[in-house]
Amino acid sequence: LDRSRVTRRFFRDLRIHRARVAAAWLGVPEGCADDRDQLALLLLCRLMFLYFLQRHGHLAGDPAYLPNLLRRRPRGAGEGSFFRAVLVPLFFGALNTRPERRTAAARALGSLPYLNGGLFERHAIERRHPELDLPDDVVVALFDELLERYRFTTVEAAEAAAEQAGEVGIDPEMLGRVFEELMAADRRGASGTFFTPAAVVDRLVCG
Repeated sequence: LDRSRVTRRFFRDLRIHRARVAAAWLGVPEGCADDRDQLALLLLCRLMFLYFLQRHGHLAGDPAYLPNLLRRRPRGAGEGSFFRAVLVPLFFGALNTRPERRTAAARALGSLPYLNGGLFERHAIERRHPELDLPDDVVVALFDELLERYRFTTVEAAEAAAEQAGEVGIDPEMLGRVFEELMAADRRGASGTFFTPAAVVDRLVCG
């Protein structure tokens, strides 16, 4: 019951912030609603994936790496947005680049893994909108009201209860469900994007 209740609340909050991000993009024409939605979903999935990694210390050994980046960032004229000044270099200068090939600016982001699975490659839509940006107030709300509100973890509900963790966490399978639930039904069918639960995958692979 706890897992079900947390999941419903999480998806409600996720939809709210997906809509806020989609509406707030700069550098994307107002008429490109589909691009705005897909870019918002992509950003949310990247950040959630990194929240799973940081909890286990895989981002510079800091379990609060991303919110600490946001807190430590200098504020002032000429600094640029957090999205352009920090997230873009993090995604496309550090995480998608082998450590020995990173620039000094990328290395300054800390000891980060090389993630070559494609999530941190520039999407065709991002290449189509090179001036893409996001206001800081939208990013801060996304962190405060969604990402920092939930516990992104691989720990199962029973283990969390045994550890007295307080609230059931969001598990990694949620990333697949995010794609299925938030992607329009017609786009899912056209692209073949459907979430397959781990138990089904196990039966297919091992059966």
